Parts: sequence; structure tokens; C-alpha cells
Amino acid sequence: MDQEALNLRQTKLIADCRRFKYIRCKIPPGNAKRMDLILSPDQLAYFKEEWISGKPHPGSNQDPPQHRYRTGKLTENPRWTMPIHQINSIVLEIERWTNVSLPRYQGCPFFGHPDCVPTDWRWETCYTMMFNRRQIMQQYCNRRWETADSIETLYLECVFQVCVGRMVIMTDDQDYGQKVAMKEKYSEFLGMPLDVEHRNPLTFAIAHRVHGRQMRTGWALNSKTLADRDDSINNILIETRSSNFLKHSFAEADYPMLKQLVADVRMPLCLVDETIFPRPFDQQMETLRFKSGSQNDIDTDEEWDMEDFVVEDGFEDADELDEPLESDED
Repeated sequence: MDQEALNLRQTKLIADCRRFKYIRCKIPPGNAKRMDLILSPDQLAYFKEEWISGKPHPGSNQDPPQHRYRTGKLTENPRWTMPIHQINSIVLEIERWTNVSLPRYQGCPFFGHPDCVPTDWRWETCYTMMFNRRQIMQQYCNRRWETADSIETLYLECVFQVCVGRMVIMTDDQDYGQKVAMKEKYSEFLGMPLDVEHRNPLTFAIAHRVHGRQMRTGWALNSKTLADRDDSINNILIETRSSNFLKHSFAEADYPMLKQLVADVRMPLCLVDETIFPRPFDQQMETLRFKSGSQNDIDTDEEWDMEDFVVEDGFEDADELDEPLESDED
């Protein structure tokens, strides 16, 4: 597949996943909240029209292609332990080495797919997002080991792995062998673009490369150049949550089988039918009632939940964090 065709497929996939997320989030996350719902047969049929067709009811307020990272408060005075000019200098070196240029918004390089950039992307947004990811890595994913990475090194690793995944390697490149090995090691498992939107199948995960070992990027805490990254001690992958969930803790020898399983999926029409056209939007139908009496208890602030984790002996890998988790188990 040529690059133009790949770009078109990625753009369509991003739009589809944004739409599916919008449809999915009309119903609260978690078993406890869903079991508390009171739905009439007609109301259930109304929602199923969207679930099965993958299309929102005409007239509903569908998410715009560009979105804010979150509706809550950003860290307005982030305490970067590394000067921003130093971070920028390393990012520029990564871009030169991979011959990949990242888009910048308010001066902050964005490592996700360009179609996924939030309208509020800037250094404060970046700090808030990476602070959250480091916190969940420290508390859950890497809880058995010391967390050696900072907010800055996690961000640099996101930039590095994304650029490596996108780079085109010329046969006469002086680092040809190293780059080929790096690209094979760090390319996204299913070849999917990265998003930063909560509860989106394309949301990026900071995951174990090899389970049962300390998670670390290999960057020195006060890195000044790309040479300060030690690839031999890296045990982190930046990938979509879908790839992360699919791999779970399977051995690498099973990866070809997992990819083939995805390729072989054939969804029955009772679950997926694009010929269905949902009825027009009905506000009354979309007003949820709960046995507990709470109204419209949907997580509009897009906080993380149990679905953002691969659970293995407790919490293993995660891709989202904003506040302490309330278990969905009663």
C-alpha cells in the first residue's frame, strides 16, 4: 500500500473511532452504572440503532473532529524538571535522525496523528497528560519496581517511538541497520495511528514491552541529547490501547497468531450492520434514568475507568488516569 492510500485509511479510521467513542459514551462506563440504568424496550432499541450501525442519530451533537484534551483544569504552571528549550532541542535531534517532522501547536510538538490534535494542545496540556501517565505507571503498571522516569523522559519516549515508527529508511543511510532494528522494535503493533482522546480505541498507551520487568524508557533524567538514551534498558512501548489490550501478556511468539485472529474477524449482522439508518435524534430517548435516582450520570469529564487497564494480577498496563479509581465491582 502506498503512503497516500495509507494516509486515507488512517484518516477514516480516526474519524470512525471518534464517532464510535461518541456513541459509546452516551451510556455510562462500568457494570455498576449500567446495571443501574432504567431503559424501556423502545429506548434500548433506539440506542442499539447506533451501536449496530456505527452511525449517530441524525441531528445529535456529534463530537467535532478537533476536541479539547479534557474539560477539567489544566496545570497552568507546570513544574518541568527539564527546561522546555532542552526538551525542544532533543525533539529536534530526534526529528533530524528520523527525518520526520512533528506538527507544533503553541510551540509544543504533538506526537499523535495530526488529525487528532486537541484544540487546547500546548505545553500545559502536554504536562497534564504526561503527569497523569507517569502517575498511573508509578502506582500500578510499575508498582513492583522503582519508577526511574520523569514526565519529561516519558514525553521524549513518546516522540522518539512515534518518529521511529514513521521514518522512511534509505538503504544508503549510515545508520541503516540500527534504524531497521529500531523500526521493527517500536512500530505500532497493528499499524494504527495514535490519538490522545480518552476512551478512544486509538488512545496511546504507555505499556510494558516485556512483562515482569521494570518499566523504563532508557532516557537519562537530565538528558541533553539523543545519545543520552540507552536503548538496551528500554522496556516501554508507546502503542494504541487496542494493541495493548490485544497483546495482554501473550508471548512474542504468539503475536503473528494474534494479528491473524484480528484479520479473520467477521462480525455478524446482528452486531454490525451499516445498512441500518438510525431514526432522528430524540432528546427524550437520550435522557437516562437510574434506579438510584441520579440523572444523566455520564462521565462528561472523561475520567479513566476499569476499561483503561489490562488486568493481570491486579493492574498491569494502563493508558489513562485523572483521579483515583472507583472499582466497578459491587
